[in-house]
Amino acid sequence: MMLAEDGKLTLADPVSMYFPQLANLQVTVANKDADGKTVYTLAKAERPITVQDLLRHTSGFVYGGLHPTST
Repeated sequence: MMLAEDGKLTLADPVSMYFPQLANLQVTVANKDADGKTVYTLAKAERPITVQDLLRHTSGFVYGGLHPTST
């Protein structure tokens, strides 16, 4: 927040400005196949993750122990 107050970044900045490896992210999309089974495919993210998304924990990143398949 100090960086935002100093004008060095804005909350609307895409995170990829500071971490280029986070550009062109893909997301998992659930669909049904011909048998009605759920299958997952990758699709381009609709918009880039912003600094605000990271602060609100709405970026879609899964933190350790919170993934549905972890035990």
